[in-house]
Amino acid sequence: MDKYIFPAIFSHEEVGGYSIRFPDLDGCFTEGNTIDEALKMSKEALELFLWNMEDDDENIPDPSLPENIKVEAGEFVVPITAYMLDIRDKMNNKAVNKNCTIPYGVFQK
Repeated sequence: MDKYIFPAIFSHEEVGGYSIRFPDLDGCFTEGNTIDEALKMSKEALELFLWNMEDDDENIPDPSLPENIKVEAGEFVVPITAYMLDIRDKMNNKAVNKNCTIPYGVFQK
């Protein structure tokens, strides 16, 4: 699938900022100091988590409906969209360090 939408639970922290977790994806969480940063970080966390699941040939679960998620006081649900074509392209084209031996004379010109 090229696009996923998973609900994220945003929790406003007493010390400031937001913690974010994805109830359908055990171990996928992040945080942000502002709501804008939290939205950005949640998208990045979701994309990387799903990319790793794909890379490991793990089954990606169906997302829960936001209205079916129970939240506590100070929490709210935000649907987060992951566009996998973008993240796959980015991750598959990342730079890799390689050692290379070049004849000394090449640099004598």
